[in-house]
Amino acid sequence: MKKTLCIVLAVLMIVGLFSGCAREKEPLRICVDLDYVSWSQYHAADAMKIFLSRVKDLGGPEDVVLDVIPESGVERDTAITRLRTEIMAGEGPDLFIMACDDGTSWKAEALFPIPEKAMENGMFLSLDPYIEDEKFAQWDKLMPQVMAAGRDEYGQQIVPIAYAIPLTFYLESDVPEKPGVETAWQEMLEDKTDVLTAAASWYHTKALTLESEQDDHIEYALGELADYENEELLFTEEELLQRVREILELKKQWTPDMPPDVPVHYQTRVGISYDGFGSYSQTYADNVDPFNGIRPEDPKTMIPIYSDDGGTTVTITHFAAISSNTRRPEDAFFILDVLMGMDSQQYSDLYGDWFLMRNSLPMHTDLLSAEYPTRHMGTWYFAGDNFEEFCRVRDQITYASFSGALHVMLKEMFWMIDLAEWDESSQTTEEIVSEYYRKMEQILKE
Repeated sequence: MKKTLCIVLAVLMIVGLFSGCAREKEPLRICVDLDYVSWSQYHAADAMKIFLSRVKDLGGPEDVVLDVIPESGVERDTAITRLRTEIMAGEGPDLFIMACDDGTSWKAEALFPIPEKAMENGMFLSLDPYIEDEKFAQWDKLMPQVMAAGRDEYGQQIVPIAYAIPLTFYLESDVPEKPGVETAWQEMLEDKTDVLTAAASWYHTKALTLESEQDDHIEYALGELADYENEELLFTEEELLQRVREILELKKQWTPDMPPDVPVHYQTRVGISYDGFGSYSQTYADNVDPFNGIRPEDPKTMIPIYSDDGGTTVTITHFAAISSNTRRPEDAFFILDVLMGMDSQQYSDLYGDWFLMRNSLPMHTDLLSAEYPTRHMGTWYFAGDNFEEFCRVRDQITYASFSGALHVMLKEMFWMIDLAEWDESSQTTEEIVSEYYRKMEQILKE
């Protein structure tokens, strides 16, 4: 009996050895799920292929296959189910390059609805040993406050690629006093000059209010949303209801018919398509001025939305991670290292406005200065001395979160509140907030 058992074990070991060797010889798989707009010049897969040709030129792996998740519909659902099954079986893609699910894109569901939970569940490889041997990325130059979102006690597991921050821009001559990192949400509401309140409101005529950019931004006011290890929300239902009431009150007070008496300003979620960076703007060339006469080179005071606890929260819009199942960690990291390199962030079409940096900002701390602009279908940078002002605001970032399922719930909650008011629904704001608070609690425990 023992002899038979030993033979069986030996056969299994040999089969496992050959299976492992075969797996190591398989092409390296990259799962891609990026923001895509139908009118963009390049499809996400095409942009990836251009990027991979550069990886090959730099000495990286050549046997790479792309697993592009379809945009929507049954095809997307089927692909996500297949990938999750593979991952649970210890297989699947080696490298993930993903857009977060922010509730406003075409994606019905993300492969990782809450990236922080996926990290807690051991889905990703710790990158620390590989970062020590970096060749391209200058990892110490990547935004440390944002990088912290993908790091736990086991090391850096998720790499943020781009992040978003909504800002209000004033002329520095009008608003010379610049708020510090200790500023909190409540102070913005109680500001007697209305300068900070304007930045909190996001709803008034003296702002860049493109329909696609109007948002309640409650996640920025709440700050850190959850303790993912203990699966608990970090705000109570009463606190959520209070923030909702405050935002709804701001919307009533700051309407196009009742503009506040504050200095001229404009607002936007800053991204590389934003026309206020460079000294030349097609917007100005077309005699259109959404910036209320504030020129790109004018010295500005920038004000973010401060959170309950003070400081600024930003949302991560795209990230990359290496699967803990990978049999080719060195090759996967080589690609990730090139992806996060300054050259890629500055020049690669993959980082263009239609993909990795759509309405968001790069991670390298030198980029967006006049010396280091990004060059994606145009040249983008903070003109004049405004890069220094942007760095001042950037240094006030105290927390970064991956835009995910909780953010989607917060947006849906406001949509339902707006719909109930428009439709004269019998459902009250309090009932809607309570319903969505329970939904968020349930999502954390799934």
